[in-house]
Amino acid sequence: MLSLARRALRIGARDGLVLHVPHITLLKERAPRAGFVTEPQLRSIVRHLPADLACVAWIGFTLGWRLSEILNLRREDVDLEAGALRIKPGGSKNSEGRIAYLPSDVLGLVRAQVERVDHLQRTLGRVISAVFPLPSGRLAGQPRQEIRYTWDKAARSALLPGVLFHDLRRSAVRRMEQAAVPRSVAMKITGHKSENVYRRYAIASDADLRDAVRRLGTLTGTLAGAAGNGVVQLREVAAGTS
Repeated sequence: MLSLARRALRIGARDGLVLHVPHITLLKERAPRAGFVTEPQLRSIVRHLPADLACVAWIGFTLGWRLSEILNLRREDVDLEAGALRIKPGGSKNSEGRIAYLPSDVLGLVRAQVERVDHLQRTLGRVISAVFPLPSGRLAGQPRQEIRYTWDKAARSALLPGVLFHDLRRSAVRRMEQAAVPRSVAMKITGHKSENVYRRYAIASDADLRDAVRRLGTLTGTLAGAAGNGVVQLREVAAGTS
């Protein structure tokens, strides 16, 4: 808001509407959270989650969707034949619709979840529209609204306290970057509208940095070898042996 006010004052001064632009000191922004989850870490966490929430976690880790977007999925948003999940316009933070295709293992988890919902429908004797309803209790069949307590408990049990579900979104972006998925395609999957925000989620781990140095070292070695061969050839020419 302060940056917006400063810009408005500067435009006003430029157009002669403001006589003096006061100095505005912008507040220091908090550094964005840089947490992410590796696949082995996620496997450790989901071992402590019920099957339906394990499915939610793998969708988040694969597609980078927000928790609310996943929990708000309805049966008509799941296309098992095409292997896709859809978010209807208005169902996401940016209000845009979205479609994403699932790898076979995650699709299998979604298929199993749909079967669990079918069983719950038969048990309760009524139609359940939510893909991830509460499975038991007084509110059984109602859409889940929050999983924070269950998630935090599972993360602590996996000896990963402090890991947030939203870290899966950063993890998905990082994996897509590592897989060289075109950024325009990745943003359509995750739902990021701004490339600046997307880049903030493209976290590089210490292992990534070490791997980059290893690759550069390999390249340097190759170049050094080629240069060395050139020197040898020059020496042979100078000595008249070539």
